[in-house]
Order: sequence, then structure tokens, then C-alpha cells
Amino acid sequence: LAGIFQSILMLLYFIPDGLQKGIVAIVANYIGEKREEVIPKVLFSSFTFIAILFLAAFAASPWIVEWIRFAFLEIPESPLHSLIFNAWILVLLYISIEAVRVTFISLLTAYKETRFILLTGASSAWLFIAIPFALLLTFTQPT
Repeated sequence: LAGIFQSILMLLYFIPDGLQKGIVAIVANYIGEKREEVIPKVLFSSFTFIAILFLAAFAASPWIVEWIRFAFLEIPESPLHSLIFNAWILVLLYISIEAVRVTFISLLTAYKETRFILLTGASSAWLFIAIPFALLLTFTQPT
């Protein structure tokens, strides 16, 4: 299941990536045209797009979960069904949160404020990956 949902996650990641490219181009053009008052509308449109995609995918979840089960697992109804559904919802939440994060990063990139992106990206990698991994290795020594 982890491999299946990792592949689905990579497929869905094209949505935030495309959103990022579009927002950077649009906001940079508005900044160049001295029309910065329109930028909040771009932000609102981006959040509306993310919400519509999330709600549509959530509404289609029963069919998507069945498709995943039949296409990849070829098993009858089983306890895996709820696990597949939960994994699908987690993928949707991750992609939605990633799309919101990418929206703000796109605005900062258009304003050429990339130092903040560097600092938050590096610190989040240390805080949420490296330190927990080091603690896990420290406190779970094999016996």
C-alpha cells in the first residue's frame, strides 16, 4: 500500500507544482505592472481552486478507493478497505496542505524574498526530520 500511495502522491504533486509556476508568473507580472492591489485576488483564487479540488476528490473518494483496490490489489472486500480509504484521505490532506504552502512560497518568490524560504525550508527539515530521527535512534537502542 505504501508504494501504491507514494505513486499516487507523486502523480498528484503535479497540481501544486503547476499552481506554483502559474502564481509566480501572474504575481510577477502584476508586480511589474505596479498592480499589486490585484494580488490578494490571486491568493483567493488559488485557495478556491485548492478547496474545489479537495472537495471534488473527497466526494469521489468511494469510487477512487474502489478503483485503487481493484486496479492494484485485486482482492475482495477486506479490512484493507478502511486502510486504503484512510491512506487516500491522508494523501488528499497532504496535497492540499502542500498546495497552500506552495501558494505562499510562490508569492515570496515573486517578491524575490527567497532567503525566508531557504531558512524555513532548512529549519523545518532539521526540526521535523533530522532531530526526530536522531531521537528515535537514541531512545530505541536494540536490546
